[in-house]
Amino acid sequence: MSVEYPEIRLAAPVAIIVPSGALPVKSVTARGLLARLAQAPGQLVAYHQLTESIWEEREPRSAKSNLRTAAASLRRALGSGERDPAEVLRTYRASPGQANGAMSLDLPESAIDLFQVTRKVDAAFEHIRADRLSECRRLCRELESVDLTGFGTDLPATRWFGVLAQRVQRLWLRMNLVRCKTALLDGDFVVAERIAVTLHRSQAAIDPGEALLTVTQFFLGDTAQSLEHLTALRDRHSALGLDWPPHFDRLQHAILNHSHAEVREIARVDLVL
Repeated sequence: MSVEYPEIRLAAPVAIIVPSGALPVKSVTARGLLARLAQAPGQLVAYHQLTESIWEEREPRSAKSNLRTAAASLRRALGSGERDPAEVLRTYRASPGQANGAMSLDLPESAIDLFQVTRKVDAAFEHIRADRLSECRRLCRELESVDLTGFGTDLPATRWFGVLAQRVQRLWLRMNLVRCKTALLDGDFVVAERIAVTLHRSQAAIDPGEALLTVTQFFLGDTAQSLEHLTALRDRHSALGLDWPPHFDRLQHAILNHSHAEVREIARVDLVL
């Protein structure tokens, strides 16, 4: 299918997408250059900013030559598209206002996959706020295929990928916490338990998962298992020097008294999302 612009895929496998297909970008320097320019499409990025983004303080003497070589390889790939590659990846010579020269990537944000990912994440959070969980889950399933580790090296130019990856993880956590709590309050305890187990297995959500398992196990009739999860949660708080929230004491009291109404109310009001 013909496209007006080349498209940039920064998620793994990193590639430039042209009408003939996906052209891999294998050079680390070329990947770093592409990532830095794609972070601010249409804007001039000075040579010294580019070298810092790729090499930090380990800049080789041949840095400018390496950048030119990387730019040439990217233009060869961009040349398979419908536009003049020199108009897509532009080079600006040194001038009084730009002493070391600069480069820019003349593409719209819509042609760069990580901007599309960012928009999906924003939309998914909005769906959660508007209580549209099915729409949020649809977007989360689309985001599952996005691999932000394709560069295989920790370049300053690619650290914004890490920030985006953290937002995707927070989205997954938030969505599943809401799904689990909704299932709990709807009385669908088997579904709630399944989601809580998934959360508990994630390092980013082990405490919320433990708290939700405490409640789901109680409603499923396993009081002993419920209290074990609560004890594990208390031990982890103690080991980390964290304050023990008072609602967990009330939760323990309600479980020991087999007060379903009180446990449900604590889950509704106090279990943090």
